[in-house]
Amino acid sequence: MSATGPLPIVAVREALREALREDVPMVVAAPTGSGKSTQLPGWIAEDQRGPVLVVEPRRVACRALADWVARLHGTAVGQHVGYRVRFEDRIGPRTQVWFTTPGVALNLLADDGAGRFAAVMVDEFHERSWEIDLVVTLLLRARARGAAVRLLLCSATLDTEALVARLGARLLQAEGRRYPVDVVYQGEGIPTPRDLELRVAAAVDDTLRDGPTGDLLVFLPGKGEIERCGRALAGRPVTVCPVHGGLPPQALVRAFESAPGRRVFLATNVAETSLTLPGVTTVIDSGLVRRRQHQAGHSVLALVPISRASMDQRAGRAGRVAPGRCIRLWGERVRAEPVTPPELVRVSLDDLVLRAAGCGLPASELSTAPWVDPPPAFALNEAIERLRQTGALDARGQLTAVGKARARLPVSAFSARMLVDPPPALAGTVADLVALVELGRDLLLPGRFEDAEDARRECFGEAVDEVEVQLRALRRGRARREGLHPAALTEARKLASSLRQAIGAPPPSPDEALDRDALVALLLARIPEAAFVPRARADKKKGRGGPRRRRDAGPPPIPWGNGVLEVLVRPLWIPGLSADEQPTAPEAGLLLDLEWLGHGRAAQGRGRLLLRCTREHLWQAGLGEPVVGTPRLERGDRGRHVVADMEQRYAGVVIHHERAPLRGAALCDGVASLVLEGRLRKGLGESLRDALHLWALVEQSGQGEPQRVPDARGHLCSRLLDAGLDALDELDLLEPEDLCPDVDARALALGLTPRQLQALRDDFPRRFVYQGNVYACHVELAARRVTLEAERIHGRGGGEPPVGVLPRFRGFAVFYRKASRQLRLR
Repeated sequence: MSATGPLPIVAVREALREALREDVPMVVAAPTGSGKSTQLPGWIAEDQRGPVLVVEPRRVACRALADWVARLHGTAVGQHVGYRVRFEDRIGPRTQVWFTTPGVALNLLADDGAGRFAAVMVDEFHERSWEIDLVVTLLLRARARGAAVRLLLCSATLDTEALVARLGARLLQAEGRRYPVDVVYQGEGIPTPRDLELRVAAAVDDTLRDGPTGDLLVFLPGKGEIERCGRALAGRPVTVCPVHGGLPPQALVRAFESAPGRRVFLATNVAETSLTLPGVTTVIDSGLVRRRQHQAGHSVLALVPISRASMDQRAGRAGRVAPGRCIRLWGERVRAEPVTPPELVRVSLDDLVLRAAGCGLPASELSTAPWVDPPPAFALNEAIERLRQTGALDARGQLTAVGKARARLPVSAFSARMLVDPPPALAGTVADLVALVELGRDLLLPGRFEDAEDARRECFGEAVDEVEVQLRALRRGRARREGLHPAALTEARKLASSLRQAIGAPPPSPDEALDRDALVALLLARIPEAAFVPRARADKKKGRGGPRRRRDAGPPPIPWGNGVLEVLVRPLWIPGLSADEQPTAPEAGLLLDLEWLGHGRAAQGRGRLLLRCTREHLWQAGLGEPVVGTPRLERGDRGRHVVADMEQRYAGVVIHHERAPLRGAALCDGVASLVLEGRLRKGLGESLRDALHLWALVEQSGQGEPQRVPDARGHLCSRLLDAGLDALDELDLLEPEDLCPDVDARALALGLTPRQLQALRDDFPRRFVYQGNVYACHVELAARRVTLEAERIHGRGGGEPPVGVLPRFRGFAVFYRKASRQLRLR
């Protein structure tokens, strides 16, 4: 972000003024480093009466750009130029240029509409988060309704022709300054996180030894990889500079100041387009990014390869100040997707639907709203239905009172379900827990901290799950003493304080107790899909903390499931505690944060923030499916009962077991089984089977549309349910005609005479017996064929019956089936 010399963006200034006067949408295409992010906001503010809103994808870019543009104007941040991001508001009463993140921009549009701003500039539009797309849709909708707000969409990598045509926009294009970049591949196959820090360190060593002079920029997918790579580069003659959204503003400012010696910037994709780091001549690209996508019905943060456009964009960072080099840590033959698809076509849309409704765009109008790229209809419908089921939308798609409360909260739709109107005694705990979920990071630094072992034992020694550890760290942890992440701890506390204030919870207390039973009951009622159990194959790994690996790594992860998803969960292992002090493995729990690594079917889920509970908790919450064992007749003080072993299974795991009298549908099903076995109402089972056999013959003989004949158990259970059977004694009050089908009436309806019906009874019995052997008769009237099959054979001799003893079967061909053999008898 250099202000020296004529920046390439100057070429479009006059065209910008003309487009502002004509009030047409503008698409500004200019490469990174051309000055669009630093110069355009000031020019627009000069030409317009009213403040300019600049929407940047990330907090780190908002802070950095606001600071830089304020310097260009010779003022402090918060005067002419300011920014507003989560937890920070540097906007003054006279601020004309507002830098904000998309989430804050949506809040502004929800509160005041588009009328507050003379113009809105959406920077890095190609990143296409669902929030950015929703901001643009709301602005296009407002313009269509007469709002006098100018709209600019800016990017270094855009399909400008299609976008200009879609919006009826004016294209403003500036060429950038770029030096040649030599691209080198170091790896085989697709980008992978395996041994990433070692491969980054090797690439840095190669560059220091024989690469270009100047600074190095390493693109990594997240803060965890940045921290690991930072440790791997320790001891080298460079200054390691992390660049990510979790940095405090002062640390970010230092990244743009000159420094002695060579620097290695370890950056997320915030440095891909949003920020131009000075002095970089070498780019080391991991080829990976974390992005939201749809996975097994959930929107998850997946680690995936970047697109071809991102690869080219990252490589171009090495050629801003001099000829450079880009080292790609994957194989040269890899074929990436051309561009990153918009987020709203690859994630579940619950958050979008809820946020849109909160901004005045109801669910009923989403499909017709002026989207740049409309979200998939099926994804919209699924999200609307889920929000209806959870009480956020009514039958017409309008926000309910609960939905309005959720939409006002600065958290995801999933987190809002926990946070709205909790019981007063749990409000503070829920706010803290949601803060940890939204943070998405572990507060404990990884690795060995020998100086912190005693402090960790004192702080976390009695904790039994990850939620309790993180809550203790949040409420009473000290970064240096317990080895906690300073920036993450600060951010988590700000978020927790903000959420407590939003729901009226009291300020946090270091000694605030965790009412586990009440918290588990609340969360199981509100987010039941978060309940997981260890899979059966994980049983061998259960025990006190599981098998150990390295002292600082803890036990390996084991699979957990909820009947739909399966994820890996690492058993709790608190650094600083001995193996005997570690918590025992839980039998069930709620996983409050899920992450997928990989892509598509190869993606592997990982769960974190486990709140320990018991299988009994799951049963009491009504989760799982009942499995009824073999019914039995038992006599008691109050007569006979039908009892069975009752199991409740969740994700294939038995969470409750008891032997109990059957009731309702289970009783009817059990009674039906006992009747058909001949243990109740002797003879009724055979009469019912005979009637169903005759019914099947009637359906084959009639003139009308045949009906499906039910099986004996299903028919009898249905009749018992219709009769309202609630106790075994009531069975004796039912007559056979109450339980058997009325075949006579059905035959009459199909045009059969009583004589024809009697002929079917006489000619085609359901079974026949010869010398104690029992044979079932399967009749195919249309084919004029009967197939016999042995049901019960006495002694060794039995087999096919002699032709002379066969029933009449009206002259049909008769076959005898035994296993796979069929023998024609006549």
